Amino acid sequence: MRFFQGFKVEQIVSPWKRVPFTRLIVPFLLGILIFFTGLRISYFFLLIPLAILVFCISFEKASIFKIFKYRKLIGFLINISIIFSSYFLAAIYVQIYKPYHFSNFLSDKAVIICHIKEMPEEKEKNLKTVLTVDYIKSGNKLYNVKGKILAYFKKSEKSKELSYGDVIVLKAKVTEIPERLNPAQFDYKRFLAYKRIYHQTFLKDYDWIYTKENIAPALLKKLSLLREKIIAQIKMAVKTPDEQSIA
Repeated sequence: MRFFQGFKVEQIVSPWKRVPFTRLIVPFLLGILIFFTGLRISYFFLLIPLAILVFCISFEKASIFKIFKYRKLIGFLINISIIFSSYFLAAIYVQIYKPYHFSNFLSDKAVIICHIKEMPEEKEKNLKTVLTVDYIKSGNKLYNVKGKILAYFKKSEKSKELSYGDVIVLKAKVTEIPERLNPAQFDYKRFLAYKRIYHQTFLKDYDWIYTKENIAPALLKKLSLLREKIIAQIKMAVKTPDEQSIA
């Protein structure tokens, strides 16, 4: 092949080899996707690929070059470990499966102590907001819990006084967000689940008590009040609901 003598041969490098760590993104996202499909896996399965991986590396530590003979097996085990790890990270993010979630303490006599997480949004017949649950009182016991509730307050003079950070006590029926009735509909339950909201409640004036306490940071409270004023000015300037939503 004298004809090719003197030519510089450039090796073609795969894009995966240029940025090798991008390979880890696929199994990481796959583990999260598996979790949100509803499949539940025991933590025990995470230990299996990790144990085999550690064993392979430890067994070959006398001659590090021998590991390359098993690079496909080791690569496979690393990917499986990443899938399980991201799966369990997603499980940690989802509070509803934790023992401290408020849903584990609900009963007919339970009293919920919570605060307003989002500024109440005025609808046609109610006020919509998100409540962060802080405590559950059941009998003589007070439980420190976590979780969120999508709340609909019946529109009244009392509920219109609510603001971001207000602490309220309520005793009302709390239910899970219902499944969509039509497969073609928007999956509102899944959308709320991404925000770690799994329950809802509909409140009338006699279902809750305002404690006259507010735990919102001063800066956030000022921003919330500013937002209220802006929305009020928009409603004064724009009369129809459709125009208000666009504004």
